[in-house]
Amino acid sequence: MLSCPDIGTAGKTCQSKGTKIFLSLGGAAGTYGFTSADQAVAFAGTIWDMFGAGTTTNRPFGDFIIDGIDLDIEGGNSAYYANFVNELVQNQFTKDTSKKYYISGAPQCPYPDAYLGPGGSTALETSKFDYIFVQFCKWQFLKR
Repeated sequence: MLSCPDIGTAGKTCQSKGTKIFLSLGGAAGTYGFTSADQAVAFAGTIWDMFGAGTTTNRPFGDFIIDGIDLDIEGGNSAYYANFVNELVQNQFTKDTSKKYYISGAPQCPYPDAYLGPGGSTALETSKFDYIFVQFCKWQFLKR
């Protein structure tokens, strides 16, 4: 079982100073994703129990509770992330009314993003996000 209590302690310190702490899922390495809506919904419950205000014996950060989930989806497939987000927002986050929980996404600069959208049944098209942090992949600098 993964145990990182120092992250929980640091997270609480940051929160006491007004900083919101998000758990970022995904990244540029690896292939990941969901194979069904049921799997996405179940994973939302697992994330809530491990890092949110849910309950489980497997809590890597101890009793520390995150403020939100960030989706940095850059590999695998794009299917069922809307189910994941909607489950968090509509069913998991509502279990704890003591504070507001957030969803953010980090789509890549090509529009629409291949994994998050918007368009069709993608997460950005069919789910509620509180913040979007667009990743620019190539910077161009202009000379004056």
